[in-house]
Amino acid sequence: MKTKFFVILISMIFMGTALFAHPPGKPEISYNKKTGDLTIEFSHPVKDASKHFIEKIWVYINGDEVEVIAYEEQTSLEGHKVVLNMPNLESGTKIKVKASCNIFGKKKGKYKVE
Repeated sequence: MKTKFFVILISMIFMGTALFAHPPGKPEISYNKKTGDLTIEFSHPVKDASKHFIEKIWVYINGDEVEVIAYEEQTSLEGHKVVLNMPNLESGTKIKVKASCNIFGKKKGKYKVE
């Protein structure tokens, strides 16, 4: 009987966490050739950006990992925005980004410089 109660209790705890945790949304990625700025925005609405946030962003250029950035909170309650200066990316350059939530989930996106 105690084992059954314990299993139910643990299940309820995990279900409760999953109800409030969610992965980041699909990223919006843009690149400004004039300034060399790569802008990455992930939608990730939260109630407290210091407790539930995008904790890490990975950036890949043509398949090579070039940046891994860790955070302790996100830039707003609506999501997270980062601007990286990456000058001289040529047309056709493939950019892939990935983000992870500190509680649950990951999301990735791709962009091709025009």
